[in-house]
Amino acid sequence: MRSMTPFLAAITIISLVFPSPGLSACQIQSSKGKTTGRHIVKLKPNVKMSTFLKSANVNATFQWEDLHAFGGEMTQSEIAALCNNDDVRSISEDGVFETSASTYTVQKDARWNLARLTASHNLAADKRFPPYYYQPSAGAGVDIYILDTGKFLG
Repeated sequence: MRSMTPFLAAITIISLVFPSPGLSACQIQSSKGKTTGRHIVKLKPNVKMSTFLKSANVNATFQWEDLHAFGGEMTQSEIAALCNNDDVRSISEDGVFETSASTYTVQKDARWNLARLTASHNLAADKRFPPYYYQPSAGAGVDIYILDTGKFLG
């Protein structure tokens, strides 16, 4: 049995140094929970996205210039090709993030300044405001200090 140990160690080292041609050395970041079936590809900072997409022949459904990333549905062969591309920084599964409305407290008679925080549109001052949603723990553990000079500059 002792004579097998160096042999097995050598096989392990060889398999790490020379991976199987069918396997990619790329690690795809998986999403916990639901996924959309799409992938998000982040490029290295020095790569121009438009040039990359033309040369890689990938159908990008979404493009985020600020994040230097794109996303879309891709075949396994397209993902493998992207994994082996030196211009790709990372590949992630596109996951679905859900929140439960029951975890938020609703203030229906909120003033304009609070309602504006969770409103999806601009609020007019003379209209009724949408409710303000917040977590029950909002503000817990927060200390606020107000420093006032006592001078009236008006």
